[in-house]
Parts: sequence; C-alpha cells; structure tokens
Amino acid sequence: MKPQKGLSESIESKNRIRRFLTNFFKDRDCFMMVRPIIEEKEMQNLHNLDASQLRPEFNEQVSTLKRKIYSKVKPKMFKGKPINGPAFIVLCKMLCQTLNSGDVLSLESSWTVICKIECNRIIQELSDRYETETRSEMKDKNLTQPQIKQFHKEKRLEMLEVFRKRAMGDDVKEYEEQLNTILKEKYEIIKKSQCDEMREVLKGAIEEKLEDFKGKLGNKEYKSFIDLVTDLKNIKLDLEKDYHDDFSRDVLHEQMFQKLASSTEELVDDLITNLNQDSLVNKMKAETVESRLPAIFPPTVRNKAQNFQFAQNLFYQKFFLPMKLTKY
Repeated sequence: MKPQKGLSESIESKNRIRRFLTNFFKDRDCFMMVRPIIEEKEMQNLHNLDASQLRPEFNEQVSTLKRKIYSKVKPKMFKGKPINGPAFIVLCKMLCQTLNSGDVLSLESSWTVICKIECNRIIQELSDRYETETRSEMKDKNLTQPQIKQFHKEKRLEMLEVFRKRAMGDDVKEYEEQLNTILKEKYEIIKKSQCDEMREVLKGAIEEKLEDFKGKLGNKEYKSFIDLVTDLKNIKLDLEKDYHDDFSRDVLHEQMFQKLASSTEELVDDLITNLNQDSLVNKMKAETVESRLPAIFPPTVRNKAQNFQFAQNLFYQKFFLPMKLTKY
C-alpha cells in the first residue's frame, strides 16, 4: 500500500486509490489461505461444493478467519447508537442513491428515515412475537379469562421494555405508544377468539347434558314448571363443576336462560292445550317466574342475562294476561 514513485498521471491515479484505502481503512490485516481444492476444474465449480469436499486445512483456516474477524469487529455507530445489519444496509442504499442523483447529502435526514424504518420493523416483530407466545400459552395451559388478562399484562410490559432497549432515535415515545395500541388490539382479538371457542365448547357440553331433558320435554313428561326448573338447575350445577370461571359461568347462565325460555314456552303451550283454565290458574299461582328463577339463577347474574325479561314476559303473556281477559 506504499505510494509508488513517479509523477505520471497513471502513477498518481494509483497512488490516489492507495491513499483512499489507507485513510478509510486504517486497521488492516492480511490473512493467507491455501487453495480450497487442488483440481483446477473443481475450482470453477467451487460454489456448488460442500465443505466436506474442500481441503481440511482450508476449512480450518476459514474457521480461524471467522474467529479473528468476530473478535475484532465493532458495531457500526451513528449518533451514539449501534446500527444493526438491516439499518446499515438501508443507510448505505440511501447514501448511494443521494450521491448518484447529485442531491445534497444529509446524514441527519437519512438517520431520521432509518430510525422510522427500524422502529416500525421492531414493532412488527414484537407484535407478531406477542401474538404467537400468547396463543401458544393459551393452547398449552388452557388459560381462563382472568389468566389470559394477567398474561397479557405481563407480556405487554415485557414487549414494551424490549422495544425501549432496541428502538433507534432520540424520540421513540410515539412508536412506543403505537406498539402499545397494537398489543391491546391483538389482545382483544385473541380474547374474542378464545371466547368464541369457549362458547362452542360450552354449547356442546350443554347439548350433551340436555339429552335426557329434551327427551322428557318431547315426551311431555313435565307436568309442572317446578319439575322443569329443578332439572335445569341440576344440569347447570353439574356443568359448573367443570366450568367454574366467571366467563364460563356467564355463558352457562346465558345459554341456560335461552333453554329455559324455549322449553318454558313449549311447556306452557302443552299445559294450555291439555289443562282446563281453572287447574292452570291453580298451578301457576304457586309457580311464578319471579319466585322460581332466583332458585336457579342468582339475581346478579339474572340482571346480566338478556333472556330474563323475555322469560318474565312469556309467563305473563301465556298465563296471567289470558286469565285476566277471561275473568273480565
């Protein structure tokens, strides 16, 4: 790399290149390596050969060279921040495009663009990681709704902490809030998905438990509202032994109310058809909805259920309104 002697234009051009190399690459080294393979014909096909087909001493030298490079190489820094591989490639491309176009080179604007690209890349990576790990945790451990909520809280804080450590730029608050919003949205999607799956599971479990009930209802074996409610209550209590978290209980109450409403209507129609009005009045005086429903569904849950008012109205319309009209 020493300059050649002489004043000709050719020598000056070569010396200029030498000066550039020595100025830009001050820390230089030379590492001698043997030919990877002896046969000249195989040298032309070197890129298709496996490492096992190369000379053992060449493979050893490659390993030594890699260790040497890794021991001396330092991360590229810009404005006190380390630049990773993807960001460095983006920076190089931007600088080359600027130089080739003849525009004014601005490292400051280039750095801003790099920070934006890198922050968005980290956001995408962490949000995908959050979704994958959350769904995997739910599948492996069959988490309940409260457990999913707690896992989301811990995982969200973990992802935000990782982002703060890896984010590039002076002001990353905007990107941090963006990540936080994305994680919350993913949590709602995952939670809804889990709720839908649980609803299907509970629906199947309820249908299985209701086989005998539907048989008795279809065979018109229920002669009173008390018998019907008692069977539904026992089925509900039996299901709650396996599904005891708050969400499952809410779904059970909701679907059992639907079954109560539909089966009650069927029972009422049957009673009205087969019983005379006086005996019907006597039966229903002691078996009103308001006095019987609390025995199967607690008041706090009844207030949540959409079908509770429907069940009340159903009894009023089917029993008490016809009785009043008949009386007058």
